[in-house]
Amino acid sequence: ERKYDGLSLSITYNDMGQLENSILRGDGIEGENVIENAKKFIPDFCSRLIGRRYTIRGEVVISKTNFDKLPSGEYANRRNCVSGIIRRLDGKHCELLDLICYDIIIDGYDLKSEVIKLGTLKQLKVFKVAQVWHYSPQVLLDLESERDGEYMMDGVVIKHNDSTINRNVGANGN
Repeated sequence: ERKYDGLSLSITYNDMGQLENSILRGDGIEGENVIENAKKFIPDFCSRLIGRRYTIRGEVVISKTNFDKLPSGEYANRRNCVSGIIRRLDGKHCELLDLICYDIIIDGYDLKSEVIKLGTLKQLKVFKVAQVWHYSPQVLLDLESERDGEYMMDGVVIKHNDSTINRNVGANGN
């Protein structure tokens, strides 16, 4: 899947469908809760999985279109822009951000494949979801042209469809 150039964000909904927290990765152990700003670009309520607590992981990004809406020269580039906007105390411009999701963890369920995880995210019908394709050298060549596309990319993530294999080889997002 595409590796977007932004900030890693983990959001958790409680079993009533309400947004419980929204945490930036931070130093890998402790992150920064940006819930008030996150509510400006992600739903603070999601009714599709009522009865289960779940966590969604994704990358906060800004599209080229939305970046162009900002005052000229306010931010040096799109990645720095995302980092600055998500942490603003006044929440200004947060509505211009997007979350592209690539993982979901549902308490009490073991989603055994990446395809099932992304399919579950799509069924929620409220999030942008990372696109998955089968690996080929041509796919990688084609992606190079997208590096500075509508959403900036800084590489690709190659995963096995079996989530257990990904965890065992250390591809658990930590």
